[in-house]
Parts: sequence; structure tokens; C-alpha cells
Amino acid sequence: MSAPWSRHLCLTLALAGAAVVLLAALVTISVPGAGVPPRAGAEAALVGDTGLEWDFVTEQPGLSGLRLWLAQPAPKGAELLVRAGEAALPGIALVEAVVPLSAAGADGAVDLRFAPLRAGASPYVLTTTLQVRIEARGLAPGAGIALQSGSDPQGQGQAPAFTPLYQVRPFDSLWPISRMADGRPGIFGWPPLYALLAYGFCAFLLCALRAISRPADA
Repeated sequence: MSAPWSRHLCLTLALAGAAVVLLAALVTISVPGAGVPPRAGAEAALVGDTGLEWDFVTEQPGLSGLRLWLAQPAPKGAELLVRAGEAALPGIALVEAVVPLSAAGADGAVDLRFAPLRAGASPYVLTTTLQVRIEARGLAPGAGIALQSGSDPQGQGQAPAFTPLYQVRPFDSLWPISRMADGRPGIFGWPPLYALLAYGFCAFLLCALRAISRPADA
């Protein structure tokens, strides 16, 4: 194979490899964690402007939602507002989301999604203990929302049954790019950047070794 064709092939393979690495680093999946399991016959009610509030300890970074279950069909137009923040700083929400209850599944499950919160890693979240508050929205006077409830393992009394949802990046099992990007500004807070930098470094080493060994092959 001639030298120009060899260089073109190497460049094509390098760019294809970079594309594969980028795509792999961009993939994220949602995985459930351990929350409060539902208890048979137990319900927690939201009426008017009332809310439910509880603390829980996250198992890993990347909290991106909560799954709750309706005990009864919700009134038409009803919504749930969720706020989560640092338990040591009550009242200060780090994430907030509103979800229409018309999106509930056949089993009554409602996923309250928000931007991933990397508790314990961001400079804005000091610990992994979070305070969560949910409130009802869009209710007619006297109407309410019934949620499945459960036994709170942290001894806070009655709490809605819930499952935390975490955003996981499979590439982190190879190289902790999410942790490397935590708390960094601009493009340096983009995890795939570190995957591409690692790939580029390896590609540079291979090219350097190839260049060094070429005279010996002549």
C-alpha cells in the first residue's frame, strides 16, 4: 500500500474511532434506586395548597427524577410540582419540575423528571442528603390527589411511596468522565470531552510509536 493511501486510511480509522468514542460517551440510561416501597392500603393525600416533604439519602450521583404512584385516578388537569434541594438548606430548591398527572401509567406510576443532580459532587450540593417536596397544582376547590404511601425507613413517619431515578453514563465504568466534569465551567463540564481527550492521547502515542519504528522497518 502506498504511503498516501496508508495515511488516508489511518486518518479515516482515527476519525471513525473518535466518532465511536463520542457516541459511547454520550449514551446515558435511567436506572431505579432504593426508595420507600408502597404499603398495602396506605395513602398520602394532597389537598389544596398542602404539600408532602421528606428527606432521603441518594445512593449515587445523577439523581434525575422520582417515580410516585397514584392511589386513585387524578382529577382532570391536575399536576404535581416537585422540588429537591440540600437538606441542610431547607427552602432552597436546586431542581424543580411540574408534571401533568395525565401522563400517569396504567399502574398509576408518575415519573417526575428534572435535570440530573450530582449530589455530593457539585459545589452547590454539599451532602448526599436531599429534601424533597411535592405539591399539587391545577386542582379545583376541595379536590385532592391520593398517592400510594409507604413506611419511611428513616423514621420520618408517613411518606409517599417513591423510587429515585438516576441518570447513569455507562462509559463511566471505563473512565470516570462524569466525575471529571463535575463542577467545571463551560465545555470543561461536558463529560464526553474527557473521553475524546483520552482517545486523542492514545492515538497520538500510537502515531508516535509508528513514526519511531518506521526507520527500523526500512
